[in-house]
Amino acid sequence: MTTVRCRKEVKTIKIIDFCKKGNLLRLYLGADDCKNYWGDDWNDKPYEHNAGCVYDEYIEAVVDLVVTFDGAFIEPADDWAYSGSTPFSKEDFKLCKTPCILVVSQSVAEQYWSTEEYIGMIGNKDVMKIYFNDKFDDTFCKQLWDNDCRIYDAFVPIREPNGSGAYLAVTCWAPVRPIDLLNDAEGTIARIAEDAPGE
Repeated sequence: MTTVRCRKEVKTIKIIDFCKKGNLLRLYLGADDCKNYWGDDWNDKPYEHNAGCVYDEYIEAVVDLVVTFDGAFIEPADDWAYSGSTPFSKEDFKLCKTPCILVVSQSVAEQYWSTEEYIGMIGNKDVMKIYFNDKFDDTFCKQLWDNDCRIYDAFVPIREPNGSGAYLAVTCWAPVRPIDLLNDAEGTIARIAEDAPGE
């Protein structure tokens, strides 16, 4: 099992932002007790033309997810019914006014003419809804698995004393317990260091 860690005081993590590219979804995760996370223009609508990513200082981990080829990740901006301008801001997502992402399994996608029907699919009980502030825990990961979705990559920020930082990337095709992303960094970093080519 591949594991990494960020800050020791972080016990649970939650979704604080997302970025979607086709059948790949990047979730930005923050500490569960963080209430003031924010990004540029998060109070502006429509989010897809205004909002930036959540500020780096709130990110504890990043997880990339992949859904099967015939499944889909759908965000509000995908729905043609909004004519290119949704009525949502990132602040609306933070306040849980609507899901930021719908996870559509292959079996559900086959029931629809298009996998871009956010409005049409939001009421379907077989569609997984992802909200900001959802805990990224075992229950959440089981829902992902049940909807043909897998964890592909995990990244953890490595913060330097001066505030700059990089990301430690770990590819993990196998199912992982999400809280394990926050544990055992020393072993993982040591293994990466041992595997690095010599000078």
